[in-house]
Amino acid sequence: MKRTARLGLVVLLAGCTAQLSPEEDRLSDGDHEMRVSAADLEGWTPDGPWLVSPELVARDGVSRVGALLALDAAGPMPALEARALVAGQPSGEWRALGATWSEEEQHVAIVDLDGVGDGAQLRIAASVAPHVTHLRWNALVPEVVDESDGVGTSHDALRTELSDLGIVTRAEWGARATRCVSRDAVKTRMAIHHTVTDATDPARQLRAIQRYHMDSRGWCDVGYHFLVGQDGRVYEGRPLELVGAHVGGNNSGNIGISFIGCFHSSGCGSLGGSRTPNDASLDAAAALIGRLSSVYGVAIDAASVKGHSQHSGQSTSCPGAHLLSQLDALRSRASSVTAPEPTPEPTPGPTPEPTPEPTPEPTPEPTPAPTGASCTHSFGGVYSDTACSASWQCCDGRWRTRGACGACACVEESGTTGCGGTPEPTPEPTGPSCTAAGVSGTCMNVSACTGTSTPGLCPGPADVQCCTVPDAGGTCDPSAHPRPNAGLTEEPGDAGCPAGMVNLGRYCIDRFEASLVMVDSAGAPIGSWSPYHNPGSQRVAAVSLRGAVPQGYINGQQAAAACAASGKRLCSNTEWLQACRGAENRTYPYGNSRMAGVCNDARSVHPAVERFGTSASWIYSQLGDACINQIPDSVAPTGSHPGCTTPEGVLDLMGNLHEWTSDSAGTFRGGFYADTRVNGEGCTYRTTAHNTAYSDYSTGFRCCADAR
Repeated sequence: MKRTARLGLVVLLAGCTAQLSPEEDRLSDGDHEMRVSAADLEGWTPDGPWLVSPELVARDGVSRVGALLALDAAGPMPALEARALVAGQPSGEWRALGATWSEEEQHVAIVDLDGVGDGAQLRIAASVAPHVTHLRWNALVPEVVDESDGVGTSHDALRTELSDLGIVTRAEWGARATRCVSRDAVKTRMAIHHTVTDATDPARQLRAIQRYHMDSRGWCDVGYHFLVGQDGRVYEGRPLELVGAHVGGNNSGNIGISFIGCFHSSGCGSLGGSRTPNDASLDAAAALIGRLSSVYGVAIDAASVKGHSQHSGQSTSCPGAHLLSQLDALRSRASSVTAPEPTPEPTPGPTPEPTPEPTPEPTPEPTPAPTGASCTHSFGGVYSDTACSASWQCCDGRWRTRGACGACACVEESGTTGCGGTPEPTPEPTGPSCTAAGVSGTCMNVSACTGTSTPGLCPGPADVQCCTVPDAGGTCDPSAHPRPNAGLTEEPGDAGCPAGMVNLGRYCIDRFEASLVMVDSAGAPIGSWSPYHNPGSQRVAAVSLRGAVPQGYINGQQAAAACAASGKRLCSNTEWLQACRGAENRTYPYGNSRMAGVCNDARSVHPAVERFGTSASWIYSQLGDACINQIPDSVAPTGSHPGCTTPEGVLDLMGNLHEWTSDSAGTFRGGFYADTRVNGEGCTYRTTAHNTAYSDYSTGFRCCADAR
């Protein structure tokens, strides 16, 4: 088969593809998607009874294809098939998309592909093509969400200040339960969008959009807070108290308001509805904007209420030329909206005499609910005081390590409030000062110790032990350069691969997370480099060693240079994902079910909190401290978690250290020793919050190379 044309990822127009909020950055590129009209299908390649699409390039990898299809009449889901591509060539067989939602003429469907590719193709039966009014499809690695813990299944009721606007609630339009948990209480601006869909039957369009976002992309909900129909009604989207997902890099404090329909000068194809928003929708949006302005104190001006394309860093025509031209008038209408008059309190009448009730049988007193301040967990969700998790606890409005302010008999569930048991009293130090291994400490209950507990040195019961925090005591010298990897050598590589590498067919990948050796001007090794320090301008090369402390504290540019110095390259996103997920498309390197303790990903206390003995915010400016990765139970030597291995023999792709990829925008994958869940499950974990010049204790890498 000849190489397919690699198209840009915006077909028809750069419409309002919902973009993700910071906690979902791994999918925030806003590409990986193609929009197709019936006319565009005529340009697809005939192949027997099928029409085959051009390649949809997926620079962050693809393991799933999803589609939102609209036909000209109600009927069953037609045949759609997809396959992965690698370097423009087929990788795996065509696989049929299965419908996850159908309603009359609209369908949402997905398929998980064989392995991970860097592009995909879709094909549709040629006989169906004339009946397609709109087709939107994407190719990506979806976010993995574990719904078994009830994440985000409840949210705050619609604000009472909005109750008289006649907003159609999520329950009324048939929303799926949200999976979002990240709150965003302070609102400072609003963004206007259009959905680039049919404008008829807004409630059904909204159900389709939500299912497409959640099923094909794995998003936690529809991205907008409100949607406005041409029927003159406002629909509740993502709950207002949660951070939106609609303007990449600009979601914090930003209320997303999207008009249902397509309002651009071109590219709307045969989508139903006018290309210009009608007065009913503009009036409804103005009333909403005016009321939100009153509630949150947002100024109604061009700086605070603007279109998607008017935000910094956006490459899009959203909200379409015909809606964008209406924004001045919309702001003017909104400015005339006034807040409703408060309902007067009723005049109290005479209090009737109460009717005597029969004396009830005594009932046991219920266990009192936790009381006190509330705080927001860093993973999302607001909790009452004494709410707790396996290792963190809400005390006096902030999260602290377990034991620092008592203990509770419960396990946290994100999105829930309070504890399932009665809090235990805060353990206090119960004895004098003590010394363990030359480090001064205090005799206290082991549950209150955030460092190391040593038995046998304190009076009292067995759970009162000598608590020491070695790093806070100054026993680690951050200026020292220990070299624990001196003398280690690389193992032979698989056939066709350099030393220390595994052959995965088209390419080789390091068996272990990389370490560094210093090299001279000719590239010859002259000694190992300390894995606890950034290499700076030192000439270094990457090596893959068993039993080594892998290199942290390295940025993406330095990692790429170290691979190049070894005749290798930094792995691409696709190569990294293929190595982790394999042909079986695994969620974790070892399979599809998470297994506790198999990988180095279970450290309960943040290492910087332990290193500095405090959770104050200033510690997060010290993440390059060389002593963080020298704390016990932090980064582990390579090969010390043999179960954290793919069937092909690649170790520690999940946990231990983040791993840079060659994405020039800055992507590292796999999580690290204290987290492999916040930014995705297992192999899908992806962080893009930093550019390639960033480094901290958790950033590592491994190399790839062409197989010979």
